[in-house]
Amino acid sequence: MKRDRIKAIEVKPGHVFDCPPSAMSRSRYPNFKDSMTQRVCFSDELAGDMDTLCDGTTSEAVLDMLIQRVEWLEKKLGLREYGNVIARLKEARMWLEEVIIDKKEDLR
Repeated sequence: MKRDRIKAIEVKPGHVFDCPPSAMSRSRYPNFKDSMTQRVCFSDELAGDMDTLCDGTTSEAVLDMLIQRVEWLEKKLGLREYGNVIARLKEARMWLEEVIIDKKEDLR
């Protein structure tokens, strides 16, 4: 069974995303409103001035959250395939950390 993929809606390009609820959430809660989305905001590190970052998270923090979520799912459901997902998420986090290290070295 293939589930419909829920796409985040880009509110501010590269920085602010609205994540709509799953179809399961909509069917479970009769009073559910489409306005009940979750907003994810990323800090604007590319603005230049590191002292005036807007409130928000980082890509690394979101990956950490996803890793923890998939590890929980792996334990709960016992599916080995989740191990591949976890490995790729950790690899993505490692590459992002490499980019940050390179960026900091360039700023010196």
